[in-house]
This record gives sequence, C-alpha cells and structure tokens, in this order.
Amino acid sequence: MWDEQTDEAAEQTDEAAEPTAEDTSAAAPIDPVDQQGADASGAVAAEAAPEDYAELLADGGIKVQERAPMTPVVKLVFGAQYDKTRLTEFAAALSWAKREGVPAGTLAERIEAHRGGLKAIVAAERAARRPAAPPDRWDEIRARLHAARPLARIDLEVAGDAEFVLLVARRDGDGLVVVAPVTDAKTVEQAIRKSVGDSY
Repeated sequence: MWDEQTDEAAEQTDEAAEPTAEDTSAAAPIDPVDQQGADASGAVAAEAAPEDYAELLADGGIKVQERAPMTPVVKLVFGAQYDKTRLTEFAAALSWAKREGVPAGTLAERIEAHRGGLKAIVAAERAARRPAAPPDRWDEIRARLHAARPLARIDLEVAGDAEFVLLVARRDGDGLVVVAPVTDAKTVEQAIRKSVGDSY
C-alpha cells in the first residue's frame, strides 16, 4: 500500500514539473522580424476599425502623435516599455510598408529580402520624410546681376578670379571712395544674395 501511494505521488510530481504549452509559449523570445508581420497586420486592422483601435490605445494609456502615427501600433504589440530605439525603428518600418503598399502579412519577408534589412528600410523611410532642400537660385541671381544696369565703372585691381566682388566704400563729398575689397567668399555670396532679395 505504501509503495502504491509513493508511486502515485511521484507521478503527480513529474506532471507538475513538466512545462505546459502555455509556459513554453510565455518563455519563448520575441523575434522582432516575425513580430513585424504582426505589427503590419495590426496597422491595417487599426485603419479598418478606428474605434476599436482608439479603445485599445485608451486602455493601454498610449497617446497618438501626428508625427509618429505608427508608434502606438508598435507599442500595442511590444509594450510601451520596450526599448525606445527599437520601437522607433519598427514604427518607421511600418510607415515604409504603408508608403510602399506592402500587403498585410508580407512585411517580415520584405524585411528579410530587402538589402540591408531593417536598418536600410528605416534609413529609407527617414530620408523620405526629410523635407526636400530648397532649390539653389544662384544661377537666377547671376542672370539678374548680369542684366542689371551698371551704377558705376571703376578701374581697380582685386585679387582672385571670382566673377563678382564686394567692395567697401565710404562717402566722400558727393561721391564714394572705395577703401577695401571683401575677400571672404561666403560673405560676398551672402551680400550678393541679400542685394537681390534672396532669403538664402
């Protein structure tokens, strides 16, 4: 009798020690690339059901920022306390996927196939967001200066071969006396741009 009770207790102990499927799932590490697929699906779902999405954000205490619309989706998947750098990268990847029209459920494959992987995608998205530099109007300014009516002509040797020069003059009676040239190229360009109203 004692042996049967002992064997039964041992079996119960072994069963308690054996990990369940739920325990194994909880202990498994998150694969960020695979999780990106879940993020992409979540982003699509958020657009399809905005009220449910807003409720999830409210329950999680997550705020929406216009400049980073995908960050809340990532926080819902990984948690708001996840590494901020990674959250930012994953959010940029989702924005890239939306801009590129990547179908839901295929983002992980696109990341793995993309040259440079996630880092390259993040860089591409940041470059796309960066505002374009204003066009340089220097050629237009040059044309305007060439067409302008000369105010005076003077014989003066100035060092260098720059097309335009800047001279410092002082008033002397009814005229001007040139006292020195400005040799700093950046200062000359700024003065020329200002002379034609260009907000460089």
